[in-house]
Order: sequence, then C-alpha cells, then structure tokens
Amino acid sequence: MALTVLTVPANNSINSIFRPIKIEAEVDDTSGSLALVRMSLRIQVDGSYINNNNPIIQDPDLDQTGATASHTKFTFDISQILQNYFTHDLQTQGFEGGATTSNSFKTIGLFYGGLYRNTSTNEITEATTSNKTGSTFTFYGVNAAWQHLDTQNLDAYTLGSGSKLFLTPFGTDQAIKIKTSESYQLSGIYTGSTPDLKIWVNAHKSSGGSEEFYIDVASVGNRFDLGVGCANFANLVSGDMHSTNAGSLPIIESNVTMYDILLYDGATQISGRYRFEIDKKSHEYSTRLTWKNRKGGFDSWTFDGAYSRGQNQSKETYDRNLGLSFTSTDRETSVLTSRANNTFSAYSGIIQEYIRLVLEELYTSPEVFLVDGTNHVPILITDSQVKTIDDDKNLFQVKVNYTYAFETVVNV
Repeated sequence: MALTVLTVPANNSINSIFRPIKIEAEVDDTSGSLALVRMSLRIQVDGSYINNNNPIIQDPDLDQTGATASHTKFTFDISQILQNYFTHDLQTQGFEGGATTSNSFKTIGLFYGGLYRNTSTNEITEATTSNKTGSTFTFYGVNAAWQHLDTQNLDAYTLGSGSKLFLTPFGTDQAIKIKTSESYQLSGIYTGSTPDLKIWVNAHKSSGGSEEFYIDVASVGNRFDLGVGCANFANLVSGDMHSTNAGSLPIIESNVTMYDILLYDGATQISGRYRFEIDKKSHEYSTRLTWKNRKGGFDSWTFDGAYSRGQNQSKETYDRNLGLSFTSTDRETSVLTSRANNTFSAYSGIIQEYIRLVLEELYTSPEVFLVDGTNHVPILITDSQVKTIDDDKNLFQVKVNYTYAFETVVNV
C-alpha cells in the first residue's frame, strides 16, 4: 500500500481540540489483486491506542479534486473524538509552586491503514503503513476553545519569551484583584527541554520599596498550573524556594499592596509580566467564583456587591380516598417526590471594562465553582446581567444568578 499524507498537524504543534483537526491522505487505488475500498485511522493519546480494535473507517471524499492519478483521497476530522479524552485540571486551594495538568494537554499519534477488497474472493483485508506514532511524529492536543476570529494557533500562548501569555483572558497590562485569603492558578504551556522553571515575584510595599522572590517549579509537564495567589504564597516554606531566591518569607506582608509575577527558565524570561493588586477593603458580602476559561485555564473573581439566596421547589403528589375511618393527621393528598434547588444572586462591585470582558467567559463556562473555604462547590450560571454605571469612564456592575449543580435531597 502506498499512502501519502496531504494534511496533518505539524510535528510537535499544539492544537485546540475544539477546532477542526483535519487529516487528509491519499492511497493508491490498487495493490496487486486488491482494490481500495476505504481507509482506516487509529489514534494514540499519551502513547496508548484509544481505538486499536475499532479504528475509524472512512469512505472516500466525494470531491476528489487534487488527488493524484490512480489514488483516492480521504479526509478525517478527529477533534470531536479527542474531546472525549480531555477534561480539566482544577488545583486545590492554596497549592504551592507548580502542578502538572495531565487532563488538559495530551500527546496525539496517528496510524493509517487501507481497506482493500480481493477482486477474486471479495474478502476485505487491511493494509497498514505510515506509522506516525512515537517520537518520530506526534502533535499535542489542548483543552482550549479557540474562537472563529482568533488566530488559529497557540503561538502567543506557548511560553518562551517575555511577550508570551498564560492561558487567561487577562492581559499583561491588566491588574487582577485578589484578597490576602485567596488563591489563584495561572496555566501555561512550555515545551522547552529540561527546563529549570521558577516563578519570579516582585512584592511592592506601601513604603515604595519592593522585594524579589524566586519560587521553584519542579517536575511539571508541557502544560502546568502555577499557584500565584496570596493564599498560595502563604503556604510556601523555604524548601519551596528556588536556589536563586534571596527574599525572606513570607512574600505577602502587611505592607504589600501589589505584586508582579513572571516565569523564568533558568536566566531566560519566558512569560509576560502579570500584576495582582491586593484588595484590603472590608466587604459585607464576598462570593468568589472560579471557572474554566476558553483557553482551558481557570480564572477567579470575587463578587463583593450584594448577595441573595432563594430556593425553587417542585412536588409530585397523589390523592387517596381516606374512607370513613381516618384521623385528623391522615393526608388525602400525599407527596410522592419532592425536589429542591437553591438559587443565588451575586453582584460585583464597580468594575472596569476589561474585567467585564473577562467575566463574559464565566457566563458560558461549563465548569464553574463556588469557592467555599478550601472547597470547590460545582455550580451552574443560569443568567447574567450587566449594568452601565458610567458610560464615559467605562464602568459597570455585573450580576450573576446561579444554582448548585446538584439537588437538595429531600426525605419523603
């Protein structure tokens, strides 16, 4: 069997599993007494076949434009299949340093085959060739939903220089608000060999000075999460710091007002600079939500405006005839099933436009959690509203309505 791969993700490229991942190949029409019928494709995810005994069987393209003479062209899109093998990586509150994210980023390999019919016996046999698995040819899939108008590659989000970005809609020129009790995880992709990763933190103090720290990031894979919130820093001990660190713990002292973070590989800066502003104000309400953003990382924001709680209930009942012998406590209408679901509303404070845009990804995220102490409670965003406070200054207030992603158990 002679097979030519026409279109395939580039070797070691990083591809969104929520955009088409197209494979085009052409196979010779005959092989001796065999006539080509279909093409097969097997997929490896992180080195293991997901369909070795049940390969994708593809009919020839209806449009054979561009196919070489005596060859038949086939097209596969494996993105929807891959989506079944990716989830997300939500780290525990207060985790230190870095963490590998094996659920969000995986290595993909391909193995092609042709199904031929014996022109004498009509028996169907499979011929396989062009093994694209292993170290010679692989590409990466990442749990990210690139939008139609986005640049259709992850170059800007593959760390390696001072202009590169983490997997968040927050830009390097946009401050992220955080309280001293709160955690934050930033997700990154880096494919450098044998990296020596360290988080640089520059803590700015109310006196006008600052202090630098280097946190060790050991043994993480190509995609990872970094703990860069105040609560993450509070759990650091001297053994968590990089050998080049000169700062004295704790990082967040009472006079620290904000801090910047960068990621280094050895002496090389591989990310842009992100700023966190510490909110030390006292608020009557504080509702912190964490959600998977469209780039596959997790963002967090605290809604410190008003808050309300309600409950929706539904009952299924049945009636019975009590007859003549009944007591005052007997029911003519009884409950067969009872369901309840708590409902909540949370308001932001006055926010700038860039925060409003970041929060748009919260409303549609399939993975949203309420931060309750050290717990992540799964919730569903049911509705959102945006109110313009000052059109000239681009100031807004946001309201989100949500429910728990589970029902209240009622004993009937």
